[in-house]
Amino acid sequence: MCLVVFAIALLVVCEAMRDQSVAVRGRFLCGSVPAANVKVKLIDLSIKPDLLSQRNTDSKGYFKLSGRTAKLTQIDPVLKVSHGCNNVRQLRGPLTPGIRRETFVIPKKYITKGKTPKKIMDIGTINLELRFQNERRKLKVN
Repeated sequence: MCLVVFAIALLVVCEAMRDQSVAVRGRFLCGSVPAANVKVKLIDLSIKPDLLSQRNTDSKGYFKLSGRTAKLTQIDPVLKVSHGCNNVRQLRGPLTPGIRRETFVIPKKYITKGKTPKKIMDIGTINLELRFQNERRKLKVN
């Protein structure tokens, strides 16, 4: 009897787990130059951080990421970007140490129920010379 109850409970949990997917694309510049080899990551922040996809921008600064996961709750996707563009605080100021890191929240309407994203969040072209309000830095240690 306990085995039957356990099996039914397991089926209910498995059914509740739902595939969710998301996709994002865009282009980064550093001033007027394409931001090549910028690290971009698609991460789900629900419950615990979960890497959905990652890659570097191409030679023209373009990227496209898509990822999926199965969770009981709705995913909270973000795009994390790590770069070294405009690493000087002022024109004659000192070099600021570390890699610049930005986080962009992907709107919920771009989350697809299923394994393949039906909509792609297009962030357009962003100039990474901008200083972002919630910017962080990570010291690069070799």
